[in-house]
Amino acid sequence: MGASGWDYIAPWRGSIEETMSSLQTEVFAKYFSTRPEELRPADIAELWSGNEFDEDTWAGFMATQGTHSILDIRHLVPAETRIDELTGNTMRPVSTAETIAAFGHDMPTRAEYERLADTTYSPIFDEDDGRWAGRCLILYKDGVPESVAFWGVSGD
Repeated sequence: MGASGWDYIAPWRGSIEETMSSLQTEVFAKYFSTRPEELRPADIAELWSGNEFDEDTWAGFMATQGTHSILDIRHLVPAETRIDELTGNTMRPVSTAETIAAFGHDMPTRAEYERLADTTYSPIFDEDDGRWAGRCLILYKDGVPESVAFWGVSGD
């Protein structure tokens, strides 16, 4: 299928973990809504169940094809995790230092994020976490978390 990028901005739900979980639930419902009931997992937990080396299981499907969406992410890792420590299917927040380097402060707004996303170069977008991985960034309004931007790449 090849590699493809994906991105979302989701409303803040109290933490990055809760925001990502809520977004994944929403994307899961949309992704599988058009499939016959017998050809869709019951929930995200089932999507990752089974032997990843058996293509007849959902885990096998996820390991070989995936959904090319945020559903391909299983784990949120700390921002400080080094790239060589990533194991795949991970979401890594942009660190405070990276945020300050990119925006000049540590509470970027959605408008600032969108402006940066439209540029040809940004250190936060050019950091290569590899395939089947993503990054995220809390976006603020009036100094309070408003949403989280998620982006990544799925596929080979």
